[in-house]
Amino acid sequence: MRTEQDDVSVNVLIIDDQHEVFFQLIRRLESAMKNGRGALMISALIEELKQYTVIHFGTEELLMQSYEYPLRDSHRVEHDKARARLQEVGTEITAIEMLDELRDWIRRHIAKWDLMLGEYLNDRGID
Repeated sequence: MRTEQDDVSVNVLIIDDQHEVFFQLIRRLESAMKNGRGALMISALIEELKQYTVIHFGTEELLMQSYEYPLRDSHRVEHDKARARLQEVGTEITAIEMLDELRDWIRRHIAKWDLMLGEYLNDRGID
């Protein structure tokens, strides 16, 4: 059975595993919303996202630097935009807005930026 993660795999285990954490956060928010607790979970989710982006973006940026990825500056700009957006998001955002934005951003980012990085790393024997 294919999962959401399978659909966006970049074929680099550490990156795919870290992406799965983002999908878990999305599923937790969806579950909280179904149980009427979405509004209560937003602050904690935003904090968790801020903390996890430090880890995940750091991993990708270290790989890009280590393997001299030619698009690393452009890719990092995308990470910087996401960091800035997380900083400006306050508790005024609704659970549904957060869910939609997070789901949309991660899919677009993986499809546009991380797949290219994955291919580049795969060509260098990293999987």
